[in-house]
Amino acid sequence: MKDRNQMSRKNFEKFSTMPLQEGIRSSIVALGFDTATPIQQLVLPDALKGRDILGQAQTGTGKTLAFIIPILESIDAKKKFVQAFVLTPTRELTKQVAGEIKKLSKGSATRVVSVYGGVSMKSQVNALCRGSQVVVGTPGRVLDLIRQKKLKLGRTKIAVLDEVDEMLDMGFYEEVEEIFSSLPGERQTMFFSATIPPRIQRLGRAYLKRPAMHSTCDDENRVADTTEHVFYEILDKERFDRLCDIIDAESVRLGLVFCRTKMETERVYRNLCRRGYKAESLHGNLPQTKREEVMHKYRSGNLDLLVATNVAARGIDVQGVSHVINYHIPLDVEVYVHRTGRTGRAGSSGRSITFVSPSEYYDLLKIQEGNNLDIVKRELPDKNVVFEKRMERMLDKLKEKIQGENVRDAYKMVKKVIPFSLRGRALAFLVKKYMDNGYNFLQEDEKGRRGDTASSVRLFINIGKNHDVSAAVLTDFLVKKGKLKEEELIKLIVLDKYSFASVKAGCDKKLMRNLSGKKIGRYAVNIEESREKRGAAGPRDRRPASGTRRRSTMKTGKGSSK
Repeated sequence: MKDRNQMSRKNFEKFSTMPLQEGIRSSIVALGFDTATPIQQLVLPDALKGRDILGQAQTGTGKTLAFIIPILESIDAKKKFVQAFVLTPTRELTKQVAGEIKKLSKGSATRVVSVYGGVSMKSQVNALCRGSQVVVGTPGRVLDLIRQKKLKLGRTKIAVLDEVDEMLDMGFYEEVEEIFSSLPGERQTMFFSATIPPRIQRLGRAYLKRPAMHSTCDDENRVADTTEHVFYEILDKERFDRLCDIIDAESVRLGLVFCRTKMETERVYRNLCRRGYKAESLHGNLPQTKREEVMHKYRSGNLDLLVATNVAARGIDVQGVSHVINYHIPLDVEVYVHRTGRTGRAGSSGRSITFVSPSEYYDLLKIQEGNNLDIVKRELPDKNVVFEKRMERMLDKLKEKIQGENVRDAYKMVKKVIPFSLRGRALAFLVKKYMDNGYNFLQEDEKGRRGDTASSVRLFINIGKNHDVSAAVLTDFLVKKGKLKEEELIKLIVLDKYSFASVKAGCDKKLMRNLSGKKIGRYAVNIEESREKRGAAGPRDRRPASGTRRRSTMKTGKGSSK
């Protein structure tokens, strides 16, 4: 390896030219990293020389990689004891950092273990006993393991404290002191934080030896240039209604709503769900399993909105967040930077929206001056625009429920979203939209009646809404996989546990032949001709033609479910 003392900062503009081990450089390039970010270019030359570091950079600027690379460069995979230790404030951030280290050390013998509360300690202890070289953890669980003598840090070469400001805001000062007392005196120490107030400077003086100080948070680079910053003046009593108006008017998709307290977070989340939005909450009172479930939904795009507290949102690294909404204006200048850093990442555009009541203008002024930022006032969206956007949002959901003959659920959804005084207007708007899109109620009714004639065949399908299938998904499956023309599908009714399709006579055999053994997701599809019984209430399908019980036809990739 090249002599570290001869390294030039020009060698750190591109990862391909950095004096790194070949395996580490290859892993970095394989993950798609080419040019180092400003904080990486500043930190890496000193960190790779073994110097202590005090680094300041906002969320999403690549500071994690700035300390992972020196860690991996220093590891001796043949030695089965903890050589590097990273302390983070939250479970989400712990898992994120550990995951990045594992990606970059892929192919090597380096073992990485993450330790955090909310889950069983047994698997974490077992991983430590097998000989892990890198440990990433939260203060509470790390301290428990140290006290039980399950985690030994006496031979650690590198110690990293990530998100120091948040660590202290959460009250972990005493835990940090006790953990650092178990580390050896001769080590390399790195602190990273989005802000460096006096208390962090005092902590740095206690644990850092002649540190190299690097910051990218100057006046011209406090927040992402790709993020637009606006505020709306609102009254406190109208705060939630205005939130819904903004969400609808701006068609917010993958938005992040910040609240000050856990109680407020839960209240806003529940009210959003009552209004028909796909939302979840994230705060410190949630059990770990629930937090992981919520984050999986958010990352996979199955949520429109995540309502969170500042602390719980630390470590959220989700690409494509379109809006950050400050339900209340942050009380601290730096908190605004943390929140806003969740959008406008990796060069993509983002939008930061802040609600400001008349009594909060002084706080807004502090944020603008403290960040050298112009936050532009916008007028609240026109009520007619909000109404039309809200109706557009409902259109697909209503169509799916009505086509599935689930009128009761459709009516419940309208009651939930539309005030009584506006339901007549909503009905007129939806009917007009249906007809503008070529939907003719009379023709549809005739089409439905034609489905019961001898020219069509009614089929039973063992897949329904409970299998995460909508009418659109099932139609696409029948047309593409079943090689069915759209005009050959006369009618489709998607119920909870199963569905019915009326197709032109002669197409039923083709469908059953082409779809035999095919799957939607993990469920195997079974299609049979249905047996229809008629009564006073009209046609009802009691069972498939074979006479078998419907639930016995359900199959998954692992076999039949029971």
